[in-house]
Amino acid sequence: MRLDADELAPGVEFTWKTFGVVVKSKILLFEPNVAIEWDGKGPAGLRAYHGWHIAYDGHESHVVTEETQAGILPSVGRPFLTGNLKRGHQIWVESLKRQVLSEQPGT
Repeated sequence: MRLDADELAPGVEFTWKTFGVVVKSKILLFEPNVAIEWDGKGPAGLRAYHGWHIAYDGHESHVVTEETQAGILPSVGRPFLTGNLKRGHQIWVESLKRQVLSEQPGT
């Protein structure tokens, strides 16, 4: 699943797959260069929320990402999911950093 930047807006719905589970999501908040939040619903009552917030102090950017999950799937899969989610989020943050650095003049 890929959404282009011009498609991002509150209310936009998308379907994607993570850890083999199909999730139907909706963008709750989108402020370019500041924040994006979405929720998700999946099988067996799965409910999720994920947010990314970016703070820029004039010299550095700081990214805070938060996620919550509820339902039988996350409860049963917690031992498997915990480490994989941490690794996945680290990969996302590192990819974001590479993308930002590649777009800066002189890099």
